[in-house]
Amino acid sequence: MTQLFSQAQLEAIAGALGDTEEGLRGQEIVMLIAACKMVDPGEITKWQRIYNALAEAHAGPLRQGQGRSRVSGGAKRQP
Repeated sequence: MTQLFSQAQLEAIAGALGDTEEGLRGQEIVMLIAACKMVDPGEITKWQRIYNALAEAHAGPLRQGQGRSRVSGGAKRQP
C-alpha cells in the first residue's frame, strides 16, 4: 500500500498549520483534529500536535490494509 504523503510532506503541512504567527490557535487545532476524527495526541507544541495527529491518521488505515485515510478525505481504494 502506498502512502499519500511522505514524512517530510506531513511535517511541512503541520509546520504551516502550526506556525506561531500565521497558523492555527489552540482551539482551532482541537476543532481541526475533532472534525477530521483524528486522535488528539494532547497538548504539545502546535506543529508537533498537528503532525502526530496527521501521521497517526495517515498510517492507521495503511497498517490495517484499509486503503486511504481520513487525511485524504476518507476515500478508499477499490480492489
